[in-house]
Amino acid sequence: MIATELPDNPGTSITNMAGALATSVAIEFDIEPERLVWIEHYPARPDADHGETCDLVTFSWEGLRFSEPLWKHLGKEKAELIAGRELDQAALRQLH
Repeated sequence: MIATELPDNPGTSITNMAGALATSVAIEFDIEPERLVWIEHYPARPDADHGETCDLVTFSWEGLRFSEPLWKHLGKEKAELIAGRELDQAALRQLH
């Protein structure tokens, strides 16, 4: 799963909602917790101090939900390799 922060997100960031989002995705798509691969993606933004970022997020599974997220920086190339597709803007729009 690639979770991309939308540039116009008016609410909580995907980082601060990682566990809840991952839990919702696993339940909605009937994904076994140990099989879920979660990549957090932030596109480059002109108003930010950093460029595009991709992180692998791992969780603990506590019965009915994911918790204790840990982030490991991947870089775009590794994220694309794991995802099996490019993280270009056209592909990302299809995922929203």
